[in-house]
Amino acid sequence: MPSAAGFGDHGAMVAVRGTEDGAEAWRAAADYLLSEPVRHSVFLTLVREGTGRFWWAVDDDGCVVGFAMQVPTGFSAGLTPCPPPVVDALCDAILADCPDLPGVISEATGAAWFAGRWAERRAVPARPTEAQRVYALDRLVAPAAPAGSGGGRLRLADDADRPTMVRWAHGFAHDVDFMPEDPERVVDRHLARRRLWVWEVDGEPVAMASSSEAMAGVCRIGSVYTPPDRRRRGYATACVAALSERLLATGADRCMLYAQLHNPTSNGIYRRMGYEPVSDIVFYRFGGA
Repeated sequence: MPSAAGFGDHGAMVAVRGTEDGAEAWRAAADYLLSEPVRHSVFLTLVREGTGRFWWAVDDDGCVVGFAMQVPTGFSAGLTPCPPPVVDALCDAILADCPDLPGVISEATGAAWFAGRWAERRAVPARPTEAQRVYALDRLVAPAAPAGSGGGRLRLADDADRPTMVRWAHGFAHDVDFMPEDPERVVDRHLARRRLWVWEVDGEPVAMASSSEAMAGVCRIGSVYTPPDRRRRGYATACVAALSERLLATGADRCMLYAQLHNPTSNGIYRRMGYEPVSDIVFYRFGGA
């Protein structure tokens, strides 16, 4: 892929190097990504696994100062938090490589800056469509047990749970309107890596969540879902609390997760558990009516 260039904070040239080789992207950006393991958690997971198609790293005098990726082709670009001149350089490089980019995802300031430059360069509208808050936890405040939980417990999902987990993963994707991969593939990967969990009551799964591999001491909790007929009973709360406690007890220094800002219930629950806000993520879509 071609390289682009822009100006850094001190007037020095920065080079944006693109690649379609995940291993090359990891070699180039690993130290930079590991320096902020909460803010870069999703990038760390996807780049380490080689999941994606395009990666861009901004180099300023031998140091990576910004990073972006598209997972998969045809999906929005994700940007790490970085200052406006670096965002500009990334935007120009991505424009050259992926002129039909459908949108961008990043921390609020960077996402807005990228969207504004993209709208100017491509003469297309850019609209915010979703906002999430990043939370991190290093010490759990245990919530009350769900009413009538009947001694519910956290356990790993197994192959026998797969049909239910696939159905729930599709429900999760529908609810959040955001899933860069086919939900069935996501479930299979989590099951194979023993990273999909259920909250079980009286032998029946009633909620699920996933966990990532610890990177620089940080584990990410995701895919938190309760089917509609089981909601408002505290099952997802119990599942996230128990999973957070387990991860912290088995090697993680911190847990982190994302919560949609339009859902005050989940944001309030996470805060009461001890999760503290880190940053806000905004999604922009380009083009359209």
